Amino acid sequence: MKKNTINEVLSGVKFSLIFDLYPLVSEWRRISGVKGEEIKYESGDYQLTLSSQEIDDCVEAWRISLRRKNNSSFTIENLKIKSLVPMVGVYKVWHTSNISGADFTTELRWRMDARSCANTFEPLVLMLNSDGMNSCTVGLLNQIYETKITGGMQRVKESGYQNKMYQLNFSRFYPVGINSRFSHFEDAIYISKKREDWFNTIRHYTSFIDKKRGYKPYPISPIAIEPQWHSWYAFEECINQEQIYKQAQLAKELGINTIMIDAGWNNSKDWGAVSESASISPNRETFPNFEKMVKDIKGMGMKVMLRWTPFHLSREVDKRLLAKTADGTLPYPCLRNPEVQDKIVWAAKKIFQDYEVDGLWYDTLDGINPDLVCIGGHKHNYATLGESVDEILKRIRKTVNDINPNALLMFRRSHANINNKLYLTHLWPADSPFDYDKNRREVVVMKSYSSGVLTHACCTCWSPNEKDGVVAKHLASITLAGVPSISVDLTSIPQSHKQLIKGWFNFYNQHKEELMYGDFKPLVPNFPSAAVKIEGKKEAFVGCFDVIPGSIIFSKAFEKIYLVNCNLNTLNTVLMDSFSGTFFIRVFNYVWKEIFSTNLESAQGQLRINITRNDCPYIVELKKL
Repeated sequence: MKKNTINEVLSGVKFSLIFDLYPLVSEWRRISGVKGEEIKYESGDYQLTLSSQEIDDCVEAWRISLRRKNNSSFTIENLKIKSLVPMVGVYKVWHTSNISGADFTTELRWRMDARSCANTFEPLVLMLNSDGMNSCTVGLLNQIYETKITGGMQRVKESGYQNKMYQLNFSRFYPVGINSRFSHFEDAIYISKKREDWFNTIRHYTSFIDKKRGYKPYPISPIAIEPQWHSWYAFEECINQEQIYKQAQLAKELGINTIMIDAGWNNSKDWGAVSESASISPNRETFPNFEKMVKDIKGMGMKVMLRWTPFHLSREVDKRLLAKTADGTLPYPCLRNPEVQDKIVWAAKKIFQDYEVDGLWYDTLDGINPDLVCIGGHKHNYATLGESVDEILKRIRKTVNDINPNALLMFRRSHANINNKLYLTHLWPADSPFDYDKNRREVVVMKSYSSGVLTHACCTCWSPNEKDGVVAKHLASITLAGVPSISVDLTSIPQSHKQLIKGWFNFYNQHKEELMYGDFKPLVPNFPSAAVKIEGKKEAFVGCFDVIPGSIIFSKAFEKIYLVNCNLNTLNTVLMDSFSGTFFIRVFNYVWKEIFSTNLESAQGQLRINITRNDCPYIVELKKL
């Protein structure tokens, strides 16, 4: 097929667009348009329009509109968008997958190779200065279709690294033989050159996506901000009915009101067989009266959630509906088949109706590879995996909401993405059980696009022999990141650990509305969770983990401010703006025992805090007299 390239400078960035279309196109001819205005191209009876929308200062979105003159349908086999960005002020290149999982790749990428799809990360790349401020960010509007994202430094004309450009490629592909047909194709290229930190850059991109999609979040359930005990890291798949009930009793005493039962409730010890963890039937050997256990836990005033892998529901569907490639049958059903879609929605409905649980924790949605295109002889009602994923999740959300409007649906990153905010209640980070800094960092990244939903900390875990001060850092980290969750055997940890859990969760429960609904911001751009600030309606919270900022600016006066110091023994900083008069200061150690109190006087709208303790972490509470 002949490839015809459209070359334009959009928002000061060189772009090339290539459409592989059927019916075929001849050479594109530019028929109108000047810089900064609507640009029109024609090729045969195809009409392509590029129109600019100014979003903010130095932020534009270029709408792509493609149709035929008689509005008849056409097929897109591939769409390639290439951009060349000068290496001026580009010292870090981030795709959102670079700050997920075990990797924290935030340096300048010599080569980038990433994917975007409805069940994985976003079609967004940030090019940042050395201080974590935006130089040039490029993203796409459509979050559903499979997109391959590649990039790297390229020699364009002159030799020498100082003359190189960063070439960024978005390749949106459609399965051969099951091509997607359009009567009108639309997408948009989002370009930001606004100098702001990466957090606000993603936040503003998300705002653009939400507005264009008409995003209207579901009301947040009153049970959504309750702290959680999680079974997985404490016991893995080796769980049983008596054990879970005992953990629930102990959790309740410590201020925990949600029990999340992970792998093991519905499968044998071979939990790695994802087809078993997609089952909707309890393992009756280990949970002989599963329904009664759930009822008894709920009778204590607690909520119960289950882990489920809906996209691997292969045991519940006919074998002819398993996904197939040229290399053979895959271990999961074809999501592009309408019978499979109906079966997954039915299964979700049955779990809520039969067991009266309060929520589901979705796992391995990103385990379905969009590159493996099913060629089975069964029916396909969607051309792409992304479209079918989006449809299934949409239907489950509506079905579950009709049964229980307060139901919780938690998605783990990477499928906890911008697209799927429509279908979830909580964004959950990639697995981070022992590394509380990584746990918090992942949540901070998700905070940048979490408008309308909640963030949840990964269930943190530690050894029963861990030092109390380290356990306190685990708890401080998850308390200031999102809805807190722990996964430890509550029967084996020492009493001192229980006191820590109770103290920190008591603090969380007293302030959870302010913590979860307040305005969250990282205080330093690089290593994004090093220091964070949350401004609620009446209270504000600051967590200092890897650094202590020399100054912290607040937007207004608050009734109380809490400073949590997990970094150094000395907390030395200046609180700026809205500080006048006398402040009553109380200092608590990490078990929330008050150590001392004093009064401090402000000066010129600022308040100097200089406290040294040898029992870090510790907490400082400020209240204006």
